[in-house]
Amino acid sequence: MISITEWQKIGVGITGFGIFFILFGTLLYFDSVLLAFGNLFRRLQGTSSMV
Repeated sequence: MISITEWQKIGVGITGFGIFFILFGTLLYFDSVLLAFGNLFRRLQGTSSMV
């Protein structure tokens, strides 16, 4: 069995936090873009359903 030291546990925890915050930051950055696409598609759908 592989023994994991305390330093390795700390490193895995810090790496996990880093990956989480990178993904969360990317999601928040693209949130406005995703909202704009959603508004565009909703407008196109509404226009096509009126016709």
